[in-house]
Amino acid sequence: MKAFAPSKSSSFHHMNHMNHHILHSSSSSNSNNNNNINNKDSAQSFMAQAQQVKLEAKAMELELTMDQINKLEQKMKFAQRNNEAASVAVEDLERDMKLLELKLEAIENGEKVPAVSNGNVSNNNGNINGNKMEDGQGPATSSVTTSALSEDRLESAILSFRQLPPYMRRRLAEIVGLYDGDALTNVDPDDDPFVAAQVVLALYENRVELASGSPFEEQRKKRVQIQVQKPSMDGSGRPQLIEVNSTDELLSYLNEIESEMNSDESRRERFISSMYPEATRKGEFEPSEEQALEFMESVLSTKTFSPKSKPEKIPGGYLIRGTNVMSSNEKMISSVQEQLDNNSNLSDKIQFHYLRDPYPGEEEPVEFEDIWGEPVMLVLAKDVSPERNQFVATLTTLISLACIGIFSVEAFSATPDVMSHLQASYDSGDSDLSWLTPRVIPIFFYFLATQLAHEIGHQLFALKGKFKTCAPTFIPSPTLPLLTAVTKIRTPPKSYRDLFDFALAGPLSGFFVSIGLLLFGLVQTNTIDAASYDLLPTLPVDLIKASSLGGNIIDALTSNQVLGSMAAKDLPLHPAAIAGFCGMIINALCLLPIGQSDGGRIATAVFGRNGIVLAQAFTYFAVFGAAIFGYDEANILGLYALFSVFAQRELEVPCVNEIDDLDLGRSFLAIFGSVVVALTLIPIK
Repeated sequence: MKAFAPSKSSSFHHMNHMNHHILHSSSSSNSNNNNNINNKDSAQSFMAQAQQVKLEAKAMELELTMDQINKLEQKMKFAQRNNEAASVAVEDLERDMKLLELKLEAIENGEKVPAVSNGNVSNNNGNINGNKMEDGQGPATSSVTTSALSEDRLESAILSFRQLPPYMRRRLAEIVGLYDGDALTNVDPDDDPFVAAQVVLALYENRVELASGSPFEEQRKKRVQIQVQKPSMDGSGRPQLIEVNSTDELLSYLNEIESEMNSDESRRERFISSMYPEATRKGEFEPSEEQALEFMESVLSTKTFSPKSKPEKIPGGYLIRGTNVMSSNEKMISSVQEQLDNNSNLSDKIQFHYLRDPYPGEEEPVEFEDIWGEPVMLVLAKDVSPERNQFVATLTTLISLACIGIFSVEAFSATPDVMSHLQASYDSGDSDLSWLTPRVIPIFFYFLATQLAHEIGHQLFALKGKFKTCAPTFIPSPTLPLLTAVTKIRTPPKSYRDLFDFALAGPLSGFFVSIGLLLFGLVQTNTIDAASYDLLPTLPVDLIKASSLGGNIIDALTSNQVLGSMAAKDLPLHPAAIAGFCGMIINALCLLPIGQSDGGRIATAVFGRNGIVLAQAFTYFAVFGAAIFGYDEANILGLYALFSVFAQRELEVPCVNEIDDLDLGRSFLAIFGSVVVALTLIPIK
């Protein structure tokens, strides 16, 4: 090998000679550009000289590698002859020898390799002695050496390694300490074939440890330093931040959470939380155990409600089990409320509710009426008003009002005379649309009249029941002027009767006003002159068919222009009729028994908190089924159900008295409301 290796001075001489030619060529090019453009022989000469320099550099690298191999051989002979090195040191020398031989082969094949000095393999990023890194990381060398791995098996192993997916190659290199994923301890095994050989050798040498799983165990115990939001187990509703420092701790935490979630206590808390809205769980404002005890000892008595157990913690407050010793529930509640008002320590901090046990025990109920749980006292914070972002609510209402205006304008999109007038104004450059305003405004205000009647009905019965509500928030819709109006309750109603009256009064008032506007508008449609008829706004027949009740009323009073064989795509109607028809659908949607909607409140008052869960599930099943099987072509039911899932899924705040049932008259009104909903929302097919 040395016989063919030129000296360093010879290489330097050739490089200087080539640089001299390059400079001379550059100078000549500046002086006589045309003569050097076609001088191909000179360029070929330069290329040949550059190739010669490259070969000389490769020869020098081979010479240095051979010198290092000779030095390692001498060290091994010296160690074996004098028995000065332990077996591990001899194994290290043998491994270094094998790595240098691999490097020598890579140099001869023209592959990129790291430098080697003093038996240590290194590259630009760090030094490696076999599979040991400078910082001491990586698995220790086992007693099994590379001498048992033949050259054929080594080549086959390297080929198999390089055929693995990149993430597997990097993972194996990381296990043996040759790759750390972020700051490379050496060259990526995907890029450097020599590092691939190092990984294979390290894996083979440590195969005993790898089989036992200890390197993987170290990786599994690697510090991860992450924060986990642990669900609150104290009923506060606020997640607790905990820190885990290793994957072992994370696994232990997950097992703990799984155990807690499957425990009877956890299931009980989740069930109770589903019975009451989040507004009843306000963390630091929740009553303390001392306050619950003071309420039981100072407010309750053997003459009103006789406790038979200590306060029991539940999410948001405390349950007190006992017996009503007075002649009626109303008298007992009135007496307890009077005692609470006289207690200055508690009156402004807590309130009580007399209701069914939200999670009754396994004992059989004494009476049939207690099948859903015996009456208990529930102590909650004084403030159970829902959290409400005033800015978002105001912005949503403004957007909804804009949608009403857009709907009012679009009602004229199928009116030929109006559209031709608009086209003429556009062609002439006339931007004055004041002539259109008097036609749009009636639809806008007729529709607002239906919603105003709805809200007035709510507020009248809220005043009668002496409880407070939030301002209504209008929700926009792409199909109707509005999707719904949300009016949340801030303070608990006294009884199911008050909740029922409040919930039914709004939709029923809005529905009757809508029916009146529809009938008035249809009469006006049939009696106006032909010229005025041509300027009427229109309503799509497909939208009219979304309501059996409304569609049949319109069809009956317009000479079968909805269901007849000659029915058009759009039907001209008086603005009052359009607003009345849309108001019917929107008020009927409010009566669907879902969560905190008016229909959900009615169902809660009729069936109780356990019954509303079943009614709500049936409603979702029917509504989404109609949307899936094509019975909701206007996408009204499906859109309302989706909105309710995200915005109205919780049940209403508990009433003060949830034990006394509704009277017969209110039960018949509930049935009437159900019939109205069915007739209005079932489409015409």
